[in-house]
Amino acid sequence: MWKTITGEIKKIFTHKFFIVAIAAVTVVPMLYSYLYLDAFWDPYSRLEKLPVAVVNQDLGDENHKGVETVGAKFVDRLKDNKDVKWVFTSEKKALSGLDSDKYYAAFIIPEEFTKSTFSGAKNNPAKVNLIYCNNEKKNFLAAQVNSKVVRELQDNIQASISKEYTKAAFDALYSAKDGMITAKDGGKAISRGADKLSKAVPQIDKASEKFKISATQLRQGSARINQGVSAAQGAIMNSGNSLKSIGENLKAAIGKNPALATDPNIQGIIGELRSQEVSGAKTKAAIMQLGQGLTDYSRGAVQFAQGTEEFSKKVQILAPNLKKLSIGADHMATGLAQGSDKLAAELSTDSQTVANFVSDPVKLEEKRIHRVDNYGTGFAPYFIPLSLWVGAIMMFFVISPFFKKEDKKSKLTQVIGKYCAYGFVGLLQGILVSLAVLHLGLEPMQKIRMIGFILLMSLVFVAIMQCLITLLGDAGRIMAIILLILQLTSCGGTFPLELVPNFFRTLNPFMPFTYAVEALRELVSGDNMSVVTKDVLILLAIGAIAIALTTIFVEQGRKITEKMERRKLEAQNA
Repeated sequence: MWKTITGEIKKIFTHKFFIVAIAAVTVVPMLYSYLYLDAFWDPYSRLEKLPVAVVNQDLGDENHKGVETVGAKFVDRLKDNKDVKWVFTSEKKALSGLDSDKYYAAFIIPEEFTKSTFSGAKNNPAKVNLIYCNNEKKNFLAAQVNSKVVRELQDNIQASISKEYTKAAFDALYSAKDGMITAKDGGKAISRGADKLSKAVPQIDKASEKFKISATQLRQGSARINQGVSAAQGAIMNSGNSLKSIGENLKAAIGKNPALATDPNIQGIIGELRSQEVSGAKTKAAIMQLGQGLTDYSRGAVQFAQGTEEFSKKVQILAPNLKKLSIGADHMATGLAQGSDKLAAELSTDSQTVANFVSDPVKLEEKRIHRVDNYGTGFAPYFIPLSLWVGAIMMFFVISPFFKKEDKKSKLTQVIGKYCAYGFVGLLQGILVSLAVLHLGLEPMQKIRMIGFILLMSLVFVAIMQCLITLLGDAGRIMAIILLILQLTSCGGTFPLELVPNFFRTLNPFMPFTYAVEALRELVSGDNMSVVTKDVLILLAIGAIAIALTTIFVEQGRKITEKMERRKLEAQNA
């Protein structure tokens, strides 16, 4: 058997055809892995080359700081953002470039952008509108990449608007806080005044009682004054009448005796009578004037007495209400003090700090259990088995799976001899693929074990190909391709297994790729060696079953292959 094995391997290096063909077959898996993974290794690191148009149509609006244009500030921020190749242009050029090959997406900042941003502070809030256009037909994955950029921009805009709104709201709250402090002091003053007023009510009540007594006495006194004035006026009238009667009697005596007219004594009496008459007239006038004044005074005294009585009644009504006022003022002052103190305690942080917190309230602490830095690292466990499977298929186009009929060898010798030749090429393929992914930047957690597993995987795939092609010929090659297609969709190498249709989830446990991808993920980014051990044992079992089936049915496979070749020739010559 050893001679057969070494002879098959020597053929690879002794014939030019085999040297060239095997060299090509050996390199293909490496190129397949290298080129695909290199293209997909880290597309997000090259986003600065992805052209995206930006159109600013914002007209601005007025707020408490004056006229501002949020769109212009947004554009300035994008100019400093190097994540994407931003191109600032007009709407016409942006849409035209989107239809052609110039832009992959376009952002349009509408005319109402600033107005909508400030609308929340003007009691008519409106959602801020940012127009995003993308041409998914041009490149669907580019559209998906851009959508990630859109979400980041949307989050930034929302955070900025939330920050502005929150700052304005808390500025107003701080003004209310200052007002509450002032109201607190005013409430205390009102409480003190109401308390003093309430305490003064008893004194006012006593004074009003005194007023009532005085008013009664005043009314009585004014009545006596009126009586006195009337008596004085009567006396004056009587005195005037007496003087008049004396004058008339004297005048009659002189008429009877003219000589009396020249009598000095009589003349003195006449003069005195005249003087008394003039004085009585003056006294009468004064008494009349005094009487009128005293009458007016009496009326005023009566009105004052009535007002005093009314005031006393009002004071009686006012007294309990003033007590209630004092109690209410105390409650108000206490409430204002408590509210002011609580507001002062709660609003201890400045509005800018609060706005910064509200705009970004959650600090996401990301703990990456098994770090995968880029697409290449994530897809390597998927592309490596794919490239080796393709390489295993290709080597059977160069090396025949059968010995010549005249070579009298046992089934096991034939199968093992050919398997070793194929396995030698498979090992070369595995080594080149390992070097390729390491050169691209793959940093596996278990480098040596990963390389060893890649070599084992290549040998298992060779055993599977040998079984299919040896037993089924060209139909086996077709079966290998069909099996490849089924494995690509059912191994969970791209989307999670839970997201694929049920048919592929059913196939998953029976596909070699399932265990190849799982083990490589652990070796590249994980550390669960029990999973790797399980996958290695399953792949070894699959390889052993494939070799056993090939050994058992190798002669039947030869017959099937010869029969298919004859029919192929017949079809070609027909």
